[in-house]
Order: sequence, then C-alpha cells, then structure tokens
Amino acid sequence: MRFAKSTKFIAAIVALTVSMLGSPAAYAFGLAEDASARAIILNGLVSPTAPAQVESLTANAGASYNRVDLSWPIPGDGGSPITSYKVFSNGSLLFTLDSGYVNWPAPSDTTVSLGLDGFSKNTTYDFEVFAVNEIGTSLSANARAITVDANIAVEALPHGLVNSAYSQNVTINWTGFFGNEIAGFEASGLPAGLTFNSVCSEGCYFGIEGTPTIAGTFNATMTLTLIDGSQLAAPFTVVIDGPPVVPTVGGKLLKVNFAADSAKLTAKSTAVLRKLVAYAHEKHLMQIAITGHTLKVASSKNSWRSRLGVMRAKAIAKYLHGLDSKLMLTVAGKGLVNKGRIATVELQGMSVA
Repeated sequence: MRFAKSTKFIAAIVALTVSMLGSPAAYAFGLAEDASARAIILNGLVSPTAPAQVESLTANAGASYNRVDLSWPIPGDGGSPITSYKVFSNGSLLFTLDSGYVNWPAPSDTTVSLGLDGFSKNTTYDFEVFAVNEIGTSLSANARAITVDANIAVEALPHGLVNSAYSQNVTINWTGFFGNEIAGFEASGLPAGLTFNSVCSEGCYFGIEGTPTIAGTFNATMTLTLIDGSQLAAPFTVVIDGPPVVPTVGGKLLKVNFAADSAKLTAKSTAVLRKLVAYAHEKHLMQIAITGHTLKVASSKNSWRSRLGVMRAKAIAKYLHGLDSKLMLTVAGKGLVNKGRIATVELQGMSVA
C-alpha cells in the first residue's frame, strides 16, 4: 500500500495502525521511504517473540556448604511479559522461579537474585537459566560454581589424671554451615569412665565429664550430624596421666640438701637436680611438684621455717626451669621436726607418658 509523501499521511498511518492493533506494546511497525516513488511504505507488522537470551549469569558458593547464590540481568521480554525463569543444574531442571516467590524481581529491578540450597559440599555444579513468556523460552546463559567445603575441628584438651574427677569444656570449631543446620554431636573412643555431653539452647555447650579409670592416650572422634542427614567427623585426643611417681636415682629418693638456714643451692644439690631432669626426660615427666622442708631450729621461728621452705622450693624450681623451660613446676613449703643440721626438699613428678 503506497501513500504520497506527506507528514499528515504519516501521522494518519501511525494512528490507524495503533488503532487496528489495539495494544501497541504487543506489536512493532515501521515506516520507510521509497526513493523512486517518493512514497511512504508501511512495513509488515511484527508479532511478539520469546524473551532475549539470559546473559551474564553468575553463580557463587553460598556461606553454607549446601547453598549456591545465582544472579543475572533481566533480559528483554520479546514484547510479551516474562512469566518465569527455569534454573537447570548439571542438565536437570532444579527450580522454577515465578511471581509467587519473594525473589521475583520488582518492576524497577534490573537483575534477578536467587539463592538455592540442597547441594553437596565441595562439589562443582554447572547452571543454566532460561527466561519464559507466553510465546516461548529464551536461550540460556551458563555458569559454574564450586560449593564450599564443610569441616569441624576439636581444640586440644587439658590432660586428666587417672581415678580423679575430670570435667572440661570442649571447643568445637566449624566452617561451611550455620549453627541452625546442626542436628547433633556425638563423641566416641573416650577413655572408660568419661562421657560426652552436649546441650544446645540459645548457644551450645559441649563437655567431657567423669572419672577416668584407665591411664593412656586415647584417639577419639567427634561426629557432627546436620539436619540434612550428612555427617562430618574430626579426630581428637584425650590424655589421661597415670598416678604420680617419685623420681629416684639409683633406687634412692631424690633429696636436695641445703645448709642450715639457707636457700642457696650447693654444687652437690645442682648435680642432683641435673639427674632429676635427665630422669624426667627418660620417664616423660612434665609436671613436678616441689615441697621444701626445714629444720626445727626454735619454736619461735615456726613462721621463718615455713618461709624458708618456700624459698628453698622456689630456688629448686628456678634451677630446674633453667635446665628445661618446658617443665611445669609447682612449689610448696612447710616446717618439719627433724634432727640434725641438714634440710631437705622432696620432689614428686607426674608421668604423662
């Protein structure tokens, strides 16, 4: 159909076309000039199409091991409103997003953001997203994400002593999931006499309590179960020390001699202490209790005797620490009623082997 070139005719054609089509948003038309006929040609009408291809899809591992966060720009709708987005994972339909979900974009949004869960930890996933309207389905965009790993670890525990009450808080660190995803904890391989307790309310308490009846080093396992049924495990060690032993050299109890009323170590005393450190290394002793004893010199000097006992014990501890700074030493002093002019210091070591 041809019309003489006229601005009025062009306006009339546009108005007539819009009136005939009813909804100008649903169609497209154009005007072109035929140079030879000096006329305006009304081009053919264009029907709506499927949405434009989804582009620039991003996929990132979420804060939790089983979550992936997706986002993409809203594509052109092809002249018909987009009604849904179909998300595929590794070739299978995973999720359909439509206006019934809170993630559905508002009219002013330019991108779509969607978080999905139900994935396995430390796993690679390929994603595709298709836009859908009443006419059809768009081409897709592709993206890849590797979900975060999930781990737990148990911090080191203090040593216990056989046949003595043991009560310790257990610190469990985890990554790759949230606290509200935890279903429970369980500890196995504990020494006889000890039990693991966990209580979760606003926070979680983990403890190992009881009285161990066997000494030794025990390799235990902490198992965490998540609400999706998956489990994570972490090894940890519980060490129960044996009963205190008294170090001897040549079958004799080690005693450190002091001159009367003195806390100064003699050459003979330091030789004995060097033997003690060698013994501690041989027997894997790390804890040594030192008690300083003094002579009875006069009833009026009881307080002095006690102070002197502590001074002697500290003198020994200082010397031992200089020989091996890893030794854990405790000191005490008390007055004893002894005959003679020589004071003694008794030493007891605690085995951790």
